[in-house]
Amino acid sequence: YNANVCVGLQHAAGDWIPVGPLAVPLPLPVLAAKSQQQWDITVALLACTPEEGGLNQHPAAAMAFSDPQGQRWQRSFDGTLTRSEPGDAELFASNPAHAEAQAGPMATLFNPIAVVSFFINAVLGDSPEDRELARFLTDPAAPGWDEITAAQWDEMARELHLGLAAHVYYPAPRVAYVRALTDEAAATRRTGGAGFVSVPLKIFTLRLLLGQGWRIHTFGEAVRPDMIHFPEGDLDQDVM
Repeated sequence: YNANVCVGLQHAAGDWIPVGPLAVPLPLPVLAAKSQQQWDITVALLACTPEEGGLNQHPAAAMAFSDPQGQRWQRSFDGTLTRSEPGDAELFASNPAHAEAQAGPMATLFNPIAVVSFFINAVLGDSPEDRELARFLTDPAAPGWDEITAAQWDEMARELHLGLAAHVYYPAPRVAYVRALTDEAAATRRTGGAGFVSVPLKIFTLRLLLGQGWRIHTFGEAVRPDMIHFPEGDLDQDVM
């Protein structure tokens, strides 16, 4: 129960880089006995190329879950099963040694974190070229971006002094969420064992343009995949 999955890519013998749940929902739904469900993480792995940091493309999954008695367990990437100790836990785990690798390569538009980072830097810039780059990184299928005034760009810039969570969530094969957090939110801790707390944050919703990479659809509240307008025929084409 209350099962949470994190996908990892092996960095070295016995060492995995956690890249988040990717397309796996959090928490996992409880399935009936002898049933199974699968989630496609192919698109998500485009942001984790094999060349980056020596990562391979053979993902493993770590899982934390509770048994019927309420005992919390953790199955690590190597398959080891251990009891979780009760007590406080950081809401957003930080591993400085793996931080850069978790974010993925930053020179490709097929990495949502890279696209959001480019966008933030462009909005915070004050040159016409910066604003042109910001517009380029927005989704052409999202209404409103072309109508933003210079004053509105300036207003957005005042809201973009945020940190980015290292893990991207993919609620649908061509939709990605990147969480933007204040320092206060990133330091939030939960108590009383496994569970969730409300944290103030903003969500960048991105849409994958075929052959071009990710583009920013909206910033603020997360947009459900079924509310995103895809160009006619787009979903009939293989993303790969």
